[in-house]
Amino acid sequence: MGAGINGIITDFPGTANAYRNNRCLKMGNKKPGYMKPTPPGGLLPIVNAALLPPAEAPNPVLTESDVAEPPLPSVTKNTSTSGNGTVASPPTSPKPSGQPQSTTYVLFSSLGIFLTTLLLL
Repeated sequence: MGAGINGIITDFPGTANAYRNNRCLKMGNKKPGYMKPTPPGGLLPIVNAALLPPAEAPNPVLTESDVAEPPLPSVTKNTSTSGNGTVASPPTSPKPSGQPQSTTYVLFSSLGIFLTTLLLL
């Protein structure tokens, strides 16, 4: 409405039509005070000052130890040597977790389903 827009796409055509046909939009400068937009900061005089947020966030006092980080440790290649001075090779495969294989569980659950089906028939 007055913004140079020549069309509206909406999911609520009834609401858009009611807004377009609103008689208050055609009042121009004769609008009552309650229909005029509030200017920025216009409501501050009526708000209790004790309820307002602080004007600025508190600035904590920082020291150099609060900001400075210690240097990172140097990167070195980690090689372990055995007692006789030779370099031990890392294990090639991880150790098994000690858990039974999942195929065992699948076998027993399938057997249980089969026996339950036989009992129901």
